[in-house]
Amino acid sequence: MSTGANHHSCHQCGSRVPVVELKPGEALRCGLCRFVLKRKRRSESFQPACAFAIAGLLFLALANIYPIMNFSVAGNTQANEIITGVRVLLAQGYWPIALLVCFCAMLAPTVYFAGVAYVSLACMTGGRLPAAGFLLGLVRGVQPWSLVPVFAAACLVAVVKLDLIGTVAWQPGIGWIALLAGCALALGSLFDPDAAADVLRGKGGNP
Repeated sequence: MSTGANHHSCHQCGSRVPVVELKPGEALRCGLCRFVLKRKRRSESFQPACAFAIAGLLFLALANIYPIMNFSVAGNTQANEIITGVRVLLAQGYWPIALLVCFCAMLAPTVYFAGVAYVSLACMTGGRLPAAGFLLGLVRGVQPWSLVPVFAAACLVAVVKLDLIGTVAWQPGIGWIALLAGCALALGSLFDPDAAADVLRGKGGNP
């Protein structure tokens, strides 16, 4: 959404919508297509985001502890975890891709979930926690790189491919990855960085 001095530009239809001051709980909609351009959330609306972010951190830890699948071919069985792909890529000399996979599947989700939890808690306490603004900027930066749902889909594709040349058995780790992906998708709609920025600037009403 591009913003001019007095107007917003609608993502859906391109219409210009006048800028208005929103109260907590109100939303600014395009008058033509009714697309929600901006929503000011109440302080209590950060509670679900905080809960899902903390749950996401727990699921992320469990997903890294338990193997995702066992792959057997020609009598050899290997347990595969999230870190397994990174190790294989490093061993084959593909260290740039290994670092990218490690960042997108492990580091970025950790920073994202931890940042959302901290910023949501800061918003619920009226923005009185230190460095909340910095962490909000970090959350905005890593959100596009937190690709847990994509990683979960890649696991399913990998199983289909590997099943053609061997035997694949699901392990508990895939369940934690599925729950982790669900938390990531939920946070995409529950956590509003713009609303959090308003609260941290003191414009979000009394939390």
